[in-house]
Amino acid sequence: MFLLKIQKCKTNKSRKSKKKEKAEEKAKARQESVEELEAKIEKLQAQLPQITTRETVVRVKPDVNIYLPSGSLDFSLKQEYKKTTLEFVSQYDLVHNNMGVGVDLMYNFKKIPIGLLLKDYVDFEAIFSNSQYLQRVQSMSPYAKYLLCKNTELKTALRFENTSTSSTGTMLILDKGRNIVGEIGIYNSDLDESRSIPRGGSRSLKIENSLKNLGSDYNYSQMELNIRNYFTIYKRQYFEYDLQASYPLSFDSKPLSAIYYAGGYKVMKGYNYREFSGNSIIYNSVKHNIPIAGIGYEKFLGIEYSIVTWNIFAEGVKIGGKEIFSGVQDAKYSVGSGLGYTLILFKKLPVKFEVSMAKAFEPRGPKMYLTVSTLYYTWSNK
Repeated sequence: MFLLKIQKCKTNKSRKSKKKEKAEEKAKARQESVEELEAKIEKLQAQLPQITTRETVVRVKPDVNIYLPSGSLDFSLKQEYKKTTLEFVSQYDLVHNNMGVGVDLMYNFKKIPIGLLLKDYVDFEAIFSNSQYLQRVQSMSPYAKYLLCKNTELKTALRFENTSTSSTGTMLILDKGRNIVGEIGIYNSDLDESRSIPRGGSRSLKIENSLKNLGSDYNYSQMELNIRNYFTIYKRQYFEYDLQASYPLSFDSKPLSAIYYAGGYKVMKGYNYREFSGNSIIYNSVKHNIPIAGIGYEKFLGIEYSIVTWNIFAEGVKIGGKEIFSGVQDAKYSVGSGLGYTLILFKKLPVKFEVSMAKAFEPRGPKMYLTVSTLYYTWSNK
């Protein structure tokens, strides 16, 4: 009996070992078949064209600037969707009676973006002495850009413009015609305004010529240079420098709507609105921004952080004809200072309040300005 039990035990063990071996062989066979299948799939994937999918990114950038006491409002809304960019711009000045709208639509064909810019501008203002006038400019400008190198592009445009200026008192037409202008310019920008302290700058050089051979009623050409740079000097202190220079290469006949103006809340604070005018301009502005306090807190309105800044600025302009580069005579200057208060609303939207006072280098009183603006905010679904 004992020997029979031992023999049965050995038989059971041999059966179990055989089953285990068969199971291992089956598992090994399955593994080999899986590896063969994966190899075939990889081989097929290599032969198929590669298709990558990306999430569609939409970017929206609103900009609002309110200037008081002039009652002026500048608003722009820029939207980016895939390779298409749409920008809407409008401006209203309730005190000086002018308004304008513009739409810029651009599509990026690889390295050559092509776009169309539409503008409509209406202005009621005193142009000669105290006589009132109505000025309207409507334009359509197809353009193309070409990337020369990093941050630098070449832009060409052809502007079709209808301009009309008439006196509202006497109903006399002062200027009316069709203006066809060819433009070519080089634009360079490494400007970064997506933070509380802007960095970098933008530079542009543009030449435009009224094309009388294509049916333009005017005959003039001019060159324009624009520079804006930010310089950080110590911790959060920075300088802001602006230069605008335009030189008339020729102006046998030029529309009144193409004249340059200076004076007011944008160019030459401390002087009256559009106090100076001419066919050419050279304008310089330097502004020193100094943060003096920063407070972090949160309230029910969603105010998260506030920054108080002190600024000092100086401006200079000379406006006239070709003689503006002959010397500094007839140049106008002003200096001023102000306080700025920046709030971060709803943890995303920066709003800046700035009150300043400017004094012209002439025997006249100072002028006060209040500006409300949004800063460096871009909404994105990314």
